[in-house]
Amino acid sequence: EGRFDLVVANPPYIPTGRLAALPYEVSGFEPQLALDGGIDGLDVFRRIAPWAHAFLAEGGHLVVELYEDCLDAARGIALEAGFSSARSVKDLAGRDRVLVASKEGNSA
Repeated sequence: EGRFDLVVANPPYIPTGRLAALPYEVSGFEPQLALDGGIDGLDVFRRIAPWAHAFLAEGGHLVVELYEDCLDAARGIALEAGFSSARSVKDLAGRDRVLVASKEGNSA
């Protein structure tokens, strides 16, 4: 524990109710297990956040791709898990899709 500087994840994050509306380019080539993030899209993230906090060194970061409508809730989950800050970052298409949570570190 406390040894990693960075944890990056692309968990299943599509809310179950939105799976049927996914374009074929996604749904036709990805198994549902890789897409379905549960009712709100955050089932797996809820498990990742506390684990990542425990295993990150001070000053480390968790970077996770999530469904854009879930970022506010994910921010709250990250802060509850002990992260000192959490912010969204735009992907290459200009959409808020990435959450970056930081574990406060000591300045040396």
